[in-house]
Amino acid sequence: MKPKFITAEQWLDAEDRGGRAGRIERLKWLEAQYPNISWQVFPGGWMARTLFEEARYSFVYGQYVASIALAFAYIERTLAGMLYAAGEDAARRANVSQLVDSAVARGWLTASERDEISIARGTRNPMLHYRELVAEDSVENRALTGQQAPYDLIESDARHVMIIAFSLFSRNAA
Repeated sequence: MKPKFITAEQWLDAEDRGGRAGRIERLKWLEAQYPNISWQVFPGGWMARTLFEEARYSFVYGQYVASIALAFAYIERTLAGMLYAAGEDAARRANVSQLVDSAVARGWLTASERDEISIARGTRNPMLHYRELVAEDSVENRALTGQQAPYDLIESDARHVMIIAFSLFSRNAA
């Protein structure tokens, strides 16, 4: 006997009903992060804007790993764009550490913000690059040692990276 599957429409209807309250809560949280602005600039160009928008969308839909990856890419691209526009040709190929150090040296980021980006990078890397399950920085190990569900842990990580992205975004808006 052939197994019975639900239709695509039924699946989406159930998904929409079941996840709506969480999406509303996450959207309200994002709205609270959004600066009161009349215009915005994306020094990293159209792609930086797209990364920012997709990071927000992914966060609302609970796609935390995607929002972390996209928001961090937005941070890197924006810093590179700002530095390149200021005449630093090396920003075109710089890694995130170099970009952050240059932004701190110019007074565009504080030492505290550098530390927050470093923490975010430390949580992003084990999600995007293979780690043994027992590696100290793996999501699984962090969840076990912190006695926290992995999904809750990556949600917290996503909120952290989104706060950094909004902080950087607000610097390029008025």
